[in-house]
Formats: sequence, structure tokens, C-alpha cells
Amino acid sequence: MDALRPINTVPRFFAHAIAIEHEAAERYMEFADHMKDRSPDAALLFEQLARDGFDQARELLNRTNGARLPRLKSGAHAWLDKGSPLAAAHEWVFRLLSPRDALKVAMHAEQRAKRFFGHVVETTGDEGVKALAGVFLKEEGEHIARMKRAFLKLPNPVIDWERIYDHGGPVKPHKVTAGKPAVRMAPPKKKAIGKRKP
Repeated sequence: MDALRPINTVPRFFAHAIAIEHEAAERYMEFADHMKDRSPDAALLFEQLARDGFDQARELLNRTNGARLPRLKSGAHAWLDKGSPLAAAHEWVFRLLSPRDALKVAMHAEQRAKRFFGHVVETTGDEGVKALAGVFLKEEGEHIARMKRAFLKLPNPVIDWERIYDHGGPVKPHKVTAGKPAVRMAPPKKKAIGKRKP
């Protein structure tokens, strides 16, 4: 991250904050696109997060009052590696992501952003920058809390087959009626093999 040294000017802070919001919004749109057929609820969440991110970036740009912002290193706040040699791998990774995986990636990125703003608060010598970073630090905490709530609502696609068979086998799909617990298949009983009488 291009932010290890203290950020002591408002334009430099805005440059980083706008880059963070743009990167997040672009990734959220990408997640939403890949989740449309797999999880409409997750797609809707990511679309909303993307809209919020783009709105925030626009609002920040308006607040700069046309001031010239410093250029940041390419990919200073990138979530995933990008570039033409990795385009196929990038697409492949996104296809493998479950809704829960995508939210984990997003939460990790939001936590990185939160650490960044916390670092700015602790290291800047400019009170204006400190106040701005404090606001963003709080917002990132709210984003993370929102994602954690969404994460708990998403179904877990991992099937623990070992646990299922330890408890008598899989659920019979046909004996399930509304409001009644599912009937589990018991393992077949072993027949006693004894001596046959002549």
C-alpha cells in the first residue's frame, strides 16, 4: 500500500480514499455480476454496496473542490492482482467463489481499508486529515458489521459428510413432511450368520 508514510495533506488523503472507494465499488459490481445466477440475495447486497461505493467516491471528488490530487501507484489499493497476463486466472477465481467466499474477500478488503484509515489517524500531523480519517474509520467499521450480518444469513455450501454419516446417514428425501422432522436412514443391520441345522 502506498500509505506507509504519514499522510499530512487533505488532497493526498482524498486521493487514497477515492481509490479505496473505487476499487471496492468495482469489485462489488464484479461480485454482483457473478452471483446473479447463484444467489440473488448476495447479488443484490453487492449491487447495493457498489452503488454506495460509487456514490461515496463521487461525493469525495466533489469535496476536493477541483483541487489537484496526487497520483498513486497503480494498484495501491487493489483487492486482487490485475493485468492482461492474469485476466484468465482472475476470471477463473471469480467463477469459483461462492457467495460466502465473496463476502469473506470483501470483509478482508474492508478490514484492510479500516487499518489504513486507523494508520492515518495515528500517524498524520494534520488535524483536518485526522478528522476525515476518523470519519472513514467509523464508516469502515459499519461496513464490516453489515457484511458480518449478511454472512450469517447466507447458507453454508460445505457439506460435512463425515458428521452426517456419524449420525445415521443422509436424510431420506421422500419421507419429509411439512412441520415434521426429517427421517434419517439407519445403516443396514448385519444379519447374524449361524450354523445351519441339517
